[in-house]
Amino acid sequence: MDKNINSFGKNIRLTTEGGSHDEFITAKISGFPAGVRIDREKLLKFMARRAPGNSAFATARKESDEPIFLSGVDGNFVTNGDEMTIRIYSKNAKSSAYKDVHDIPRPSHADYPAIVKYGRDVDLRGGGHFSGRLTALLCAFGGVCMQYLEEKGISVFSHIYSVYDIKDKEFSLTEVGENEKNMLSSSLFPVLDNEAGDRMQEKIAEAKSRGDSVGGVIECAVTGLPVGLGEHMFASVEARITEMLFSVPALKGVEFGRGFDSCKLYGSENNDPYVTDGKRIWTRTNNCGGILGGMTNGMPIVFRVAMKPTPSIASEQDSISLSKMENTKLSIVGRHDPCIVPRAAAAVEAASAIAVLDLVLDSKNENSAPANENKQGGDRVESSRLSELRGVIDRCDRTIVATLAERMAAASGVAEYKIQNNLPVLDASREAQLLEKIRMLAGEEYAEYFAEIYAAVLKTSKEYQQKMIDNSRSEEK
Repeated sequence: MDKNINSFGKNIRLTTEGGSHDEFITAKISGFPAGVRIDREKLLKFMARRAPGNSAFATARKESDEPIFLSGVDGNFVTNGDEMTIRIYSKNAKSSAYKDVHDIPRPSHADYPAIVKYGRDVDLRGGGHFSGRLTALLCAFGGVCMQYLEEKGISVFSHIYSVYDIKDKEFSLTEVGENEKNMLSSSLFPVLDNEAGDRMQEKIAEAKSRGDSVGGVIECAVTGLPVGLGEHMFASVEARITEMLFSVPALKGVEFGRGFDSCKLYGSENNDPYVTDGKRIWTRTNNCGGILGGMTNGMPIVFRVAMKPTPSIASEQDSISLSKMENTKLSIVGRHDPCIVPRAAAAVEAASAIAVLDLVLDSKNENSAPANENKQGGDRVESSRLSELRGVIDRCDRTIVATLAERMAAASGVAEYKIQNNLPVLDASREAQLLEKIRMLAGEEYAEYFAEIYAAVLKTSKEYQQKMIDNSRSEEK
């Protein structure tokens, strides 16, 4: 299988490798910004929403899904701009349940077209590379993207819109925001109406008891985006988000805003009237779902995705034997979700965050509306360009602080060496060489500014070393 096919992105590039029952699966990402501090506990909490084995309505396969960062981050979990490599190990795979899939393809799985395309030796254990297991990588990287976007005031969150024929409350297309996000972000079964959620879980349990499964719909919102992201035609916001969404197995449809229901309205009902208070601009309704002409219009992006019922069911089904070329029966064994929707919600958020970040990085928002303070789900936001620049400064500050802390730790080691060898703190010759080096690295425009800053760093370092030496001498007395 050509691994290069399994890639996404324009500004960031995400490539996935491995299969469901391999020892590990791997994601490689290029183009992610440097200087972003990753909150590891927050990332693990997000990934737990997708991880198997955490609830009665999920597969019994238990995996920790701990992301291992092999490159792209430093020891303090700050991104460094290098290619990011994330690895997730699989420790609870049971491949014996898949010994017959190369001869008897499972209905509504990728088995048959994969065998025709890649040959009989294609890995189909647990679905292989076609498995929902790979969405663990989406959640690992998508969770990182969500943290980056949150620093810029952009939020991505979702809820279970429906399971089978049972519906939750809908998001408000105009006012969805932090209240909904806070309510949903930590839930393994994210719904707005707990009573509806209980009935959904009863429906899932009923299907499971009959050896069957059910599907549903996930509604997702993206808030805090500036006006003007995206392009018309092939680079539209819809196209790029949807491209990433369809990397989630079992996802069969996407609609933005009112979607197909808009076909039941007159133009006078479907159009979104503009409103202003003299300072900001928004629309009274949001039937378009926050996108016009392929571009963001400043309103929340709201869309729904359809998830089919899990095709792996215990009930007997019709299939064929490829070796005998005759019809046969099949009962699927193994551990499977009676409804993929609850776990898929996190994967949909992750996929959306990856696509949105790729859009945000298009041109650093330089083509976005510069002066309006636009309404984002009821919240006022700054100019996108100013927000972008402040985000860059914040990331730089975190990198500088982390680097200075590392430098002070090294200075501590230098002080210990000088104590042992009875050397003075000041090395005037080396200090002069360092300042000249800084001037050269900074270039003519910034040379003197950086030299002044670095002189203060050297002064602080000397004071720190001298304090260590003085303390050591005091202890000796």
